[in-house]
Amino acid sequence: MRIAWHDFTAEVPDQWEVSRYSVAAQVGRLEFTDRHGPLGVLSWETCKRLPDEKRILTEYHRRYLKQFDKEAFQRFSEFETRRVGAFLVGHPAAGAPCSAVTHLARESKVLLWSFPEFSPEKFERIWRPILESCKPNDGVWREWSLFGIRCRLPRDFELEEASCKPADVWLAFERKNMHKVDLHRWGVPRELLRTRNLESFFGDVLRGHEGRILTSSRDTFHGMESVKITAEIRGTHGMDKLYAARWPGVGRIWHDTTEKRIYAWVQSAPRKVELLDEKELLAP
Repeated sequence: MRIAWHDFTAEVPDQWEVSRYSVAAQVGRLEFTDRHGPLGVLSWETCKRLPDEKRILTEYHRRYLKQFDKEAFQRFSEFETRRVGAFLVGHPAAGAPCSAVTHLARESKVLLWSFPEFSPEKFERIWRPILESCKPNDGVWREWSLFGIRCRLPRDFELEEASCKPADVWLAFERKNMHKVDLHRWGVPRELLRTRNLESFFGDVLRGHEGRILTSSRDTFHGMESVKITAEIRGTHGMDKLYAARWPGVGRIWHDTTEKRIYAWVQSAPRKVELLDEKELLAP
């Protein structure tokens, strides 16, 4: 499964699920689990200068020993490290957590992976491929991929809000000129479309964004049933917000019957702002 979030991209096993996540770009974490328990944590923090990576790993391991093995903590001074991809990896004893750190110079970020219960077999089979796949997300167009949603946005868009539930995912992005992009993914389409079609369902969604559909046209999107719309959405800044001015918007909703999911995107902005082309927004 490919993940792309703020300043990094990586490949993790398809069975891994994100159980907790952070929206903030400056400091945060993604926690991965499956039905058996924790699998790993990827955390990030702003750091303008190249840090002492070995010291970070040593202190991480020292805190673990202090909490769980006081006798080993008294004996511990340092442990071996090695490079895997861009990461410096601490090499703990079997059964202890394994941590790996790297510095993204252009983004001024430190990334720290931590994995539970080190074993050489697990490291080579699962963790090494993850570390080697982890790359900076530093293009002019930044990739976003998580919770079943994937898109590309110009780098100055920031993730403003995320609501990620099992059958209802919503990611909201915005740039300084008030250009907004919202992406949605829903499960259980049979229930959502039981008494309405795609267009009326999308209309209900837009009303939640204080908007309304102006025009709609039915078509297909990669062979799937789809509706494309133009819209008006209430302005969210300055005098436009005060006087409930309407900003132009466009969007699309489609039904993936293979995945049994409904997807949609909608964007809006003040009238002088040029909206993104769908082919750029949804490019692989």
